[in-house]
Amino acid sequence: MKCVLSILLLIAILASTMACGGTQADGDTSANGDSSSESSSPDSETELSDDLPEVNYDGREFNIIARTNFAYEFDAEQTGDIMDDAIYTRNMAVEERFGVKLITHPYDDGNGNASNVIPMIEQSVMAGDDAYQLGAAYTFFAAPASLSGSFANIYDVKRINLDKPWWEKGFTEEATINGKVYIATGDISLLFNEVTMSVFFNKQLADDLKLGDIYKTVKDGKWTFELMKKWCADAASDLNGDGKMDENDRFGIGVNRYTHVDCFIYAFNVPLTERDANGIPQLKINNEKMISLVKQLTALFHDSDTAYLSDNGANAFGDNMFESGQGLFMTSWLGNAAALRDMTMDFGIIPYPKWDEAQEAYSTYYLDRASCMVIPVTADYEFVGTIVEALAAESSKKVIPAFYDVTLKGKSVRDDESKEMIDLIRSGVRYDFANIYAYAFGYNNPGQILRALVWDNDTNFASFYSKNETTYLSKLSELLDKFQ
Repeated sequence: MKCVLSILLLIAILASTMACGGTQADGDTSANGDSSSESSSPDSETELSDDLPEVNYDGREFNIIARTNFAYEFDAEQTGDIMDDAIYTRNMAVEERFGVKLITHPYDDGNGNASNVIPMIEQSVMAGDDAYQLGAAYTFFAAPASLSGSFANIYDVKRINLDKPWWEKGFTEEATINGKVYIATGDISLLFNEVTMSVFFNKQLADDLKLGDIYKTVKDGKWTFELMKKWCADAASDLNGDGKMDENDRFGIGVNRYTHVDCFIYAFNVPLTERDANGIPQLKINNEKMISLVKQLTALFHDSDTAYLSDNGANAFGDNMFESGQGLFMTSWLGNAAALRDMTMDFGIIPYPKWDEAQEAYSTYYLDRASCMVIPVTADYEFVGTIVEALAAESSKKVIPAFYDVTLKGKSVRDDESKEMIDLIRSGVRYDFANIYAYAFGYNNPGQILRALVWDNDTNFASFYSKNETTYLSKLSELLDKFQ
């Protein structure tokens, strides 16, 4: 990684454009729902032992294949940039401790951000050449593809302890069937920490509208969907008086029509699946709460003139609209705070709202372009397990604090209360089996129903679901069979 974080984040923003557009690109294509993340804060992880033995591999190479545009998660030199130096220091710590040479192989399949490292590893497995010891893959593609037989059940990989806080426990639990999981993520992926969804708000506009202390409203548990709609109505204004609401006017909220819409499912704790008594996921999205959500969110974007629904694959508003005060709220991912550093008006960060005050906690999800780790089934499990666990543990101690405490909190976020909100947001990341393995369900998978209906101004959830239910059930059965 030879560029500063702001440029990397800009690349990630641009990269998400294709995926959010519903293509097979590497971006916001699904969303997550049901199991809460239980990751500790970076501070609590710092002193935790990785319990690895002291071994020396005498200069043995450890080869990582990663998507070109996100190879910065592993490939770094000392440049004086905080993130470059943190990743470099992590790598050096692992190399020196275990006598290994870390080598990153950036891979691009010609489709830019849609590049998928999975086929490259499969080719290596078939050839028996042990070319790669670890793959940092695009979760959307990699999750179902990891069931091909070419990848290790990570529970079988000696010295990887998925119960350690540097692994994302909620993700692991939802990705596991019958004691088998072939993908894992957590602090080993900087990108995973960058792409957690949140809501940004314009502090000056909130003050002008006399909305009171928004942070206190959140902390008191009163930040709800109904309150959001009310405040959006208060903020919306036909600034140029032409009788229509467009990019020249002010809106209560801007929302990307793809994963930013999907996130309301998970913010409101609407499950895609639930586990039966045997731990097997069953589809549960056909429920009254989902039906109500479809009607209310569709009305917000099509009947009220208070919300801006963006067709841009990465952004919730048109160019410079939020920065110039044309939006009270904007849905976005945490790493995007860096792109607003030059915004003249102050902004704050809060979670997505709750469905109502009875909902116990605020919830969100991560974008599925985050990297998940896969290990070739032909790997030396002891060697690979040692280095992967060391990389994850050292990431929690060196890389994530640099991003989270110094870069995100220190440079981009403009008040201490937003820092507290970031902690709250990160603790509420949720997952669902049907989200993690969304690509196996095809286009308009269960996690994308809401976006499809909202965009089409269609409130007939029952009809949409009935047309797709047979396909969903068939794909779910096929997916589960692969775990046998």
